[in-house]
Amino acid sequence: MLLHGLDTHDSAPSDLPGTAGTRYDLEGLTCGHCVKTVETAVSAAAGVASASVDLVTGGISTLTITGDPKQTSVLTAVKNAGYTLVGI
Repeated sequence: MLLHGLDTHDSAPSDLPGTAGTRYDLEGLTCGHCVKTVETAVSAAAGVASASVDLVTGGISTLTITGDPKQTSVLTAVKNAGYTLVGI
């Protein structure tokens, strides 16, 4: 996926200039319920101020997080919700 000129496939989370938050690539999401599940799980992680998912059905979706969470907290929340961060 090309995001603001940055190739985010198989890469670590990125802080994009001019944007708020850290973005992660996600796979395995297929519907709005999946989005809500991930957003709820990640929002509950320590240090997360907000979490939102841009769904790409059958492709790589994007998770955007604001706040200052540890990457391991985000990874654990996503994994416990039943999904996978790409490149982590």
